Amino acid sequence: MFGNNEVKELFGKEKIFSYPKPTKLIKRLIQIGSSENDIILDFFSGSATTAHATLQLNAEVNKILRDKNSLLSFKDENNNWSTMRFIFSKWTLREGWDNPNVFQIVKLRSSGSEISKLQEVGRGLRLPVDELGNRLSDEQFYLRYLIDFSEKDFAQKLVGEINSEANIPRSIKGILNKVAKSRNMKEEELFIELLQKGYVDTDKNIKEGKYETLVEEYPEFNRGLSTDKVIDLNKNKKYKIRIRQERFEEIKDLWNSINQKYYLKLDEVSEEELLEVSLNILKSDIYKREFLYIDTKRTESADDHIKIRESIDDVYVVENKIPYNEFLKRINKNTGIPIKIVHEALVLYNSEKTIPKDFFNVATLKNFIIKFQRWMEEAFLHRFSYKKVGIEPKETALTDINGNVKEYVVQGNIGMMRDEDAKVPDNFFV
Repeated sequence: MFGNNEVKELFGKEKIFSYPKPTKLIKRLIQIGSSENDIILDFFSGSATTAHATLQLNAEVNKILRDKNSLLSFKDENNNWSTMRFIFSKWTLREGWDNPNVFQIVKLRSSGSEISKLQEVGRGLRLPVDELGNRLSDEQFYLRYLIDFSEKDFAQKLVGEINSEANIPRSIKGILNKVAKSRNMKEEELFIELLQKGYVDTDKNIKEGKYETLVEEYPEFNRGLSTDKVIDLNKNKKYKIRIRQERFEEIKDLWNSINQKYYLKLDEVSEEELLEVSLNILKSDIYKREFLYIDTKRTESADDHIKIRESIDDVYVVENKIPYNEFLKRINKNTGIPIKIVHEALVLYNSEKTIPKDFFNVATLKNFIIKFQRWMEEAFLHRFSYKKVGIEPKETALTDINGNVKEYVVQGNIGMMRDEDAKVPDNFFV
């Protein structure tokens, strides 16, 4: 009851902590059960009355317990940055303190349940604050969570627990416009780009097995947990392998030749060829009208089983018209064909076959871009060459910036498997 009264005096209401202990009682217990130089180790669960009582009793003995200002300040009296860290032990992180600057949690024992683990992580790092108490939301911060071997698969379980609550979406329709705006693109442009890369189909559904690749290149589509939010440091441990430097001299010339820099040079395409290609694409029936179908599926009883009856209730013509100048600009942006050549090709095509009024729409634009990309892939299959840059290679996987051989190489550059007991032949390079 007395503990509740103290809480009420501080916060104006009682129900802040469960069963808070009165400070005077704790002070008396500490005086009875300890000597002058004893250390009080407090495993507190929320209200911190034991810690508060200890601070009061030892105000003139220990700087850490006496000078709370220096303990919690970012700078000392000389305006120098304070390197002092406040270390506290908490019986459970499921309730109580919300310290925004907890960057590391060390587990003293295994948690009783999977739910407890998630609650404990949630009590860790929130949005950190600076010396003025302002939230720091423009930087990336990580909570380091140290556990023993009995919870070695904790990181994988944590990722699985979080992602299990976020179903993998099947379509990008609901988020396509938002992602396009974040990338300063038109919705149609982004859709065409995703379509060309094979991530989605024409109905904007994510293709089977393409979700992971999609969110790697376009993280804005990710509705689960980002891959860099929970990191298992044990998985990222990099082993080093010593390089036998005397052996490097035997392959030095070969290694320098392999590491020469080259660039890919594509053969030039004349304006006449681009005009011919553009006209052929226009003649290949790229004009399409988009339709919206209302498809209804109903379950019906049939003898001793249930069947589904499907019907198309209505059909609508979708008019996604694009102004002529915008149509030319989008083709130019997505193919690189000069606007003048596209216009000239359309004039020639119209002289042979009158262009319909709704010709300039999203579907036609998409078909033109796709067919031009296919032509590019086929036409330039053998129309390229490699040119040497003429810059001597400096830092490589085996040499430093001065061209000297390194002492070690990362194991991943050699192979994935590691055998500590195997004897490496003397004529091997590493």
